[in-house]
Amino acid sequence: MNSINSSGITASSILSGNMDLKPAGDVKKSDSASIPTEDVLVKSEKEDVSLKDKLFKLSSDKNPFKKLTEQDKEYAIKGAVIGGVAGGVIGGIAAYNMSQNEIKATNDIQSVTLDWQEPVIKSENLGKIPASYYQHAGWWLNSGSHGFKDVYRNNPVLENGKPVMQDVQKTYSDYGEPVVTWKDNKIIHKTLTGFSERVVTDTSTYREYEGTDSDGNAIYSTHTEVDGFWHYFSPDIHNTVVGNYQTPQVKFETGVNVGLNTALGVLAGAGIGALAGGVAGAAISHVMNKEEVK
Repeated sequence: MNSINSSGITASSILSGNMDLKPAGDVKKSDSASIPTEDVLVKSEKEDVSLKDKLFKLSSDKNPFKKLTEQDKEYAIKGAVIGGVAGGVIGGIAAYNMSQNEIKATNDIQSVTLDWQEPVIKSENLGKIPASYYQHAGWWLNSGSHGFKDVYRNNPVLENGKPVMQDVQKTYSDYGEPVVTWKDNKIIHKTLTGFSERVVTDTSTYREYEGTDSDGNAIYSTHTEVDGFWHYFSPDIHNTVVGNYQTPQVKFETGVNVGLNTALGVLAGAGIGALAGGVAGAAISHVMNKEEVK
């Protein structure tokens, strides 16, 4: 006995392979394949906006930039760049001046007087080295040495091998609380131990006409000739540490971070300037377009 399901297919028909598979209801098929229409292609092209359009695209339907032309957008970008730079400079200067005013309003002028010793320094002739000269390449023009020159350096004054020290006193004054630190310095005595020579070849390059090739193009050859040699001499200096001393480093604490405030002023000014410059640039371009239409 064959059972019949709701779709009208019997078990014997399944086993015999004579099954005609059709849907129970009527289904309408499309007469043509799924081909993009012209409206779809146009829509796709409109969605492929440029980077410049994306910068001015807003989600609101009342977007004021929708009426801007390409020239308006170009002027707006240029105006934003110029305005950003100018605004950054003005903002930084304003923030720096405000910080200085805050320092004066919240701090008193304080002074600190410090005493220390420094070595006595004077210019000293360490000796002589050969003077630099030019030697021509031709054997009949060889000039050889051209004398000597003195070598001077600043050196500490020594007495019995020890540096001569002098007293120094200085007063520091500014707004805020003075903070003093001391920096270690070496006293270095210089002596001349010899000299070094550096030779630089002086050459000239010449171009000569050799004729033409099969296409009538000119052929040139180049060759280089040695004109002479520059002889440069430099002193060899030996440094010897002969002592030590300390110098003060004074900083006044005010409680105001001038550097940070100035940086924030630059950023704020750049942002405001860029916005104002962009709007002004677009407006100028818009007015120019109207004048051209007239």
